[in-house]
Amino acid sequence: MATRITTSSLTVSITEAITLNGVPQGSSTSKTFGSIGSIFKRIARIPETAEMTLYDTHDSNIGGSTFDVDLIKYTRITNLDDANAIDIVITSSSDDEVAYKLAAQESLVLYSHKGMLNAHNEAMTVNAGVQGSTAIMVDDGDQADSGQYTEGQYIKFIARDGTVGIFILADSSEDGAVTSGTVLTSTSDLGTTTPSASLLAQGTCIAVTTNLNTTTQNGVLNEIRDTVGSTNSPLLGKISGAAGTASGSGNQSITFTQAKYGAAGNTVTTTDIYELTAPDFTSGVDGGIASKLDISTITAIANTDPVDVEIFIASGI
Repeated sequence: MATRITTSSLTVSITEAITLNGVPQGSSTSKTFGSIGSIFKRIARIPETAEMTLYDTHDSNIGGSTFDVDLIKYTRITNLDDANAIDIVITSSSDDEVAYKLAAQESLVLYSHKGMLNAHNEAMTVNAGVQGSTAIMVDDGDQADSGQYTEGQYIKFIARDGTVGIFILADSSEDGAVTSGTVLTSTSDLGTTTPSASLLAQGTCIAVTTNLNTTTQNGVLNEIRDTVGSTNSPLLGKISGAAGTASGSGNQSITFTQAKYGAAGNTVTTTDIYELTAPDFTSGVDGGIASKLDISTITAIANTDPVDVEIFIASGI
């Protein structure tokens, strides 16, 4: 039997309403979570003498009040009592714990539970952030064999923000070939051919134009670098190449670096240029507190009398 439930979006709004000196000083903000397919809502009584598990997470063993840690998008825990507080204990996947006192009528809001918590009794390690980079290499910098390159071959880079730039070889020895840095369309002349429709559909395509009959491997590598940083490049200000390499035999490389730091800059590099070794971008590291772990368990302890709480969890499927 197929499910009849379709996913929906959850919108959470927070409004502060206050007037000081006759002037409204409040504000409102909202966030929408897409593809919500599971809702858990419960009112539970927290006993005065024991710690009670509200819910926990797992990466595969899901059921009841155990949720997939990868899919939780929003959680709200509200103290429904009119006088008494409770302690909310948040436990990480390595059993570190943080306790938060939730007073009467207050709510604790949490978002993603994946890689969100770092708690211990020592000073935390703070990352300054590192930019992702890749070293694009040719086999033999001064090799200039005719026919080693073919118009239409390409290298594809992806910036940290997801911007795609595809740099396609064009042959300047052919009449009518577009110049380097030209934004390509389906009718652009690469020399004797036009760009692949498949590549054009993947992102902005830019011509890398040189004489493919006489250029060295190092010449193509430098032309790619220059074109990535050219005026029409979608990656201008997002990815840059180091200074060009001088002609020389053997392996020659240029390092391309994401402009902004972060693990999201560890993107895939794709090429069909046989003479290029084009690894993916690596070594990008997010700034902030290092080594954050999953939230694995949420428990509650009543400070004095039994207290009722409301738990609301929205997750994807």
